[in-house]
Amino acid sequence: MKRKGEDVLTKTGKRQRTAVKEIREADSIYDQAAPYLLATAKFPIDALTSEWSIGANRPIDPAHKRRLCQIFDEVGVLRRDKSHQLQVTCSKVQVQQMLDHLAEEGQAQASATAAESAEEGDPKWPSFEGWVSAVGAKAELIAGHHRIEAFKEYLRRRGLPEEERWWVCSIYDKGFSPCTCN
Repeated sequence: MKRKGEDVLTKTGKRQRTAVKEIREADSIYDQAAPYLLATAKFPIDALTSEWSIGANRPIDPAHKRRLCQIFDEVGVLRRDKSHQLQVTCSKVQVQQMLDHLAEEGQAQASATAAESAEEGDPKWPSFEGWVSAVGAKAELIAGHHRIEAFKEYLRRRGLPEEERWWVCSIYDKGFSPCTCN
């Protein structure tokens, strides 16, 4: 295995490898994903699937799910908190279908963009409540599978109404659209 470093010439003319003494910085995963962010929205949890079109989500760990339910009871559900947003993926076309659906219904938030919905202060997220009827498919849950399953349990235990079955999600472009070619 080759060592990392640089070749330098010594005073005697011999090549000598020196160790690199610097830290290589990298952008956070969120900074790297930012160009693919389509929107941030209140998303119905029943319109999410943990089954991925490519790869596989990890199975639910019952102990982790129980601990999250306990946290929800003790601290509260932080579904609006930016650091607890779920990461979801779908096509750009699907997000546009939903925004068009909102515009048809006359919702003022239909024109919200990812930048507008991610602003500091009092964010105004569009509600993607009718996602499945407008788009015809579920969005893939990239991160937050345990949180959603714990939240469903939390809602069931407390007997909360259907209109509480949402979470703020960062929606990323899947990178491809269904092929309509022959």
